[in-house]
Amino acid sequence: MGITSPRVDDTFFEDVTRVVSECVLSYEDDGAILFTNRAAAELLGYGPGELLESSIDDLVPADQQPTFVRLQRRAVEETAVTTDVTLVREDDREIPVAIAIT
Repeated sequence: MGITSPRVDDTFFEDVTRVVSECVLSYEDDGAILFTNRAAAELLGYGPGELLESSIDDLVPADQQPTFVRLQRRAVEETAVTTDVTLVREDDREIPVAIAIT
């Protein structure tokens, strides 16, 4: 017996991430932020949609950029990397977070 799944449209990802309390942020290879859920925007001190004008690089402290680049490369090779990092809020305050890069 086969298992079928319903057709997943473009809003499925947004619908799912809207109801979870975890922060979800998606970005392009060049760092351009494509999507963020409300939890991520609030944690980082931004209003809805404001992060879409940013780059993931804007959220990583300058001294941690090389480490973050290495983590991203490792995530590509290993499919996913989970680690603790520091991100920069809109008010320039640094906050420790646990992230999964996939």
